[in-house]
Amino acid sequence: MEKETIKKLALCEVIEYFLGGDMFHYAKNIIENDPNWIDAYDEWQESTVREEHELNKKIKIIKEQIINFIDNLDFEESQVLIDCIHDILVQLNGTEPNDIEILEVIKDIPKSILSIGIAWGYSDTVFGDELYVWIRDNKSSSV
Repeated sequence: MEKETIKKLALCEVIEYFLGGDMFHYAKNIIENDPNWIDAYDEWQESTVREEHELNKKIKIIKEQIINFIDNLDFEESQVLIDCIHDILVQLNGTEPNDIEILEVIKDIPKSILSIGIAWGYSDTVFGDELYVWIRDNKSSSV
């Protein structure tokens, strides 16, 4: 067996182990059908790394936005808001939300609802009702 064929087979095995599914078939197709398979594989791998880097940048920006929002609240207000979101998610989903799920809700709360909480307090019934409806309609299935 040629050295190049052995490399192809070994690379296919590694790709199948780590990727599986559609990504494996895509990468395997590149390896088997492209005479410049190493260049094509490197290009595919670089694009995957770029996509992952972009995703990490977006996650970092979201974390910064959440931290800035919470930093602008005093401790008592932020705890009331977190407790309110927690209780709504438990009621809608029937399970305890983790911190990330709560933060995902915080970062997306519409300004119109936040302004109610700022004006009347996060423990206010009107704020809680508006937040409940918004989470139910926009977040409960994705969180």
